[in-house]
Amino acid sequence: MKLRRQLMLVSLMTLCLPWAGCQYIQEMEGALRQGQTNALLASAQAIAARLGDEPELLHTEQHRYDDPRLQLYAAELPNPAIVDGYADDWRHLPIQARAFATPPGSAKERFSATVRSGFYRDQLYLFIAVKDRDIRYHHPGKSNIANGDHVRIETESNYYYLRNSAPGQLVVKSSPKDTNALKQGHGIRGVWVESQEGYQIELQMPLAMGDKRFSLSVVNQSLKPERLEYFTPFDHSTHEQDGLAGGLIRPITALKDAIDIFRLPGLRLRVLNHSAWELADTGQNPDQATRPQAHWILPSLYAAALKGVTLPTRPTSATGRLGGEEIMQALQGSNDRRWYEGNQQQLGSAAAPIFYHNNGYEVIGVVVVERSNKVLLSLTNNAFNRLLLLSMGAALLAGLGLLGYATWLSWRIRRLSVAAQQAVSADGQIHDPDRYWPQALANDELDELSNHYRGLLIRLQAYTDYLKTLANKLSHELRTPLAVVRSSLDNLEQEAIGDQAGVYRARASQGAERLSKLLTAISEASRVESSIQGAECESFSLQQLVKEMASAYSDIYPTHTIRCLVEGEDKSDFKLFGAPDLIAQLLDKLMDNAADFSPADEPIIIQLRKYERSLQLQVSNTGPLLPQAMQEQLFDSLVSLRGGHATEGTHMGLGLHIVRLVAQFHGGVALAENLSDQSGVRFTVNLPINGLWANPIFRPKDG
Repeated sequence: MKLRRQLMLVSLMTLCLPWAGCQYIQEMEGALRQGQTNALLASAQAIAARLGDEPELLHTEQHRYDDPRLQLYAAELPNPAIVDGYADDWRHLPIQARAFATPPGSAKERFSATVRSGFYRDQLYLFIAVKDRDIRYHHPGKSNIANGDHVRIETESNYYYLRNSAPGQLVVKSSPKDTNALKQGHGIRGVWVESQEGYQIELQMPLAMGDKRFSLSVVNQSLKPERLEYFTPFDHSTHEQDGLAGGLIRPITALKDAIDIFRLPGLRLRVLNHSAWELADTGQNPDQATRPQAHWILPSLYAAALKGVTLPTRPTSATGRLGGEEIMQALQGSNDRRWYEGNQQQLGSAAAPIFYHNNGYEVIGVVVVERSNKVLLSLTNNAFNRLLLLSMGAALLAGLGLLGYATWLSWRIRRLSVAAQQAVSADGQIHDPDRYWPQALANDELDELSNHYRGLLIRLQAYTDYLKTLANKLSHELRTPLAVVRSSLDNLEQEAIGDQAGVYRARASQGAERLSKLLTAISEASRVESSIQGAECESFSLQQLVKEMASAYSDIYPTHTIRCLVEGEDKSDFKLFGAPDLIAQLLDKLMDNAADFSPADEPIIIQLRKYERSLQLQVSNTGPLLPQAMQEQLFDSLVSLRGGHATEGTHMGLGLHIVRLVAQFHGGVALAENLSDQSGVRFTVNLPINGLWANPIFRPKDG
């Protein structure tokens, strides 16, 4: 993995900073929620103590012993309902349709009913929807009070029968409880209309009629005339005993005025009776609080970052009746508080019991104080915004800093790698480290490593230069003892010696001769290397030079066939700026090497090509192959890898070394390779057209 990627992965560790900040905000939000619920509970306890001193505000005695299953709740309407028998006025109101209980043995798919109730000022409105597959209207000719399907309302002193012989305005009859007299019912008006599933009744009546006693029953005339089915809001068993015990529950204006003094901004106060029916409601409704909608990305980030315990939704059993664990605990005499989820916000609720006359035993109601977490959410959102901006900014700066540092570090390492790669040329020459090695930048471990490599190259270059001059030094030092040996051998020839001693003298003479030739070749190579630096350069035709020398080689090497191949005959295309004498010497060494290793009567091919910016000279011959691993060392001094076919001559490995020196002087390169058919070898010299000026490394210092 690249160093830049490694540092980028390390920079990802900075993301732990936003995570730690989110954890801190979660803890802060939890502490704020706890503090808010404590404040809500303190407010609830203060209001409960105030109402406990005035229990008459809750109308405690009115429904104190009523069965809550038989009580009907009337919500306050924003406008008076239009009594027309249709549900248009009720459809968009937050009033749930309350189902009637089903008598034993009846089928809901055949007969069921629901009721909605509400009041506006001093008028009570009821909307009853009945599902009945077989509607039976009242028959006026019969003596029964109501011999068809009808609705019965019971108040404190009267029964009211809502019966019709046909759809339209309701016919209301009333009967006092203490007599069986039947008379026209006044104060109640309504409309009976048929629907797809049965019929609907909408009523309007004075609100005061249900203050003390109110019960509602839907009666279905069964297929059997002697059987009637009663539906009451909760419990049908009382009808079998012909005794109703229920009441109409509604908000109390005086109670609302009494708790208004405790109202605070953002606070909602509610008072419930002993059956959890709502008697007063004041303050701002958290569910209806308007707040600006943030972009969907921010709530998603908040939910992901500040995700805590999943909160429940406040349970409601019916319109006007609250549920919740804190309310249940308060009804049992204990203070409690809870958090709920609703309407894209969290709701804190605290409940405190109201004791009858503060006697501490009987609970007559509950005070519920609610507040949304809008303020807390604003605080946490602002904190999250700041945390997000700061932490992400810090992470971004850290990431960019690490990325920049990784880029700079990788650039330095890459520069060092390129310098190390270019320190030694393809032919094994070491470039001058002082000229090409990168300079120190930061005085750190990389610069220390670079200096160590530079020092190593300097020492290696010095040792290489020593080895290059070692041949001249040995040649100079060995000539004197060699002259002594040769003169001693010459003098020995004048003495009479035995045949066996003559053999040894002849061998010593041959060895001295070979050693003399070796020293001569070394001296020649040194002279050529020195003469190269002082060679005079000019522009000449390489094509003409090669053709003339190829003709001469045919006479010099009569046992070989010399072929000269030139691609293109235009002399101007083969112009080269350089030293013709050195190029001729280069070609001599290549031909001498080829003739020495090529079998007799085998051709030697000289080939000249022109490219866009260079000229290529090749000499190919059949014969022994080059070892694959040693081809690059063939042009070094005193290296010979093949056994020659000539019976005479000593192969010092200096000829090809001179070839490389001449090629380098002209800014070119010399290469050796085996032929593709493995029949011999090919030596290639690539020379740039502008000659020795192509490579500044070998440019003369005075040029």
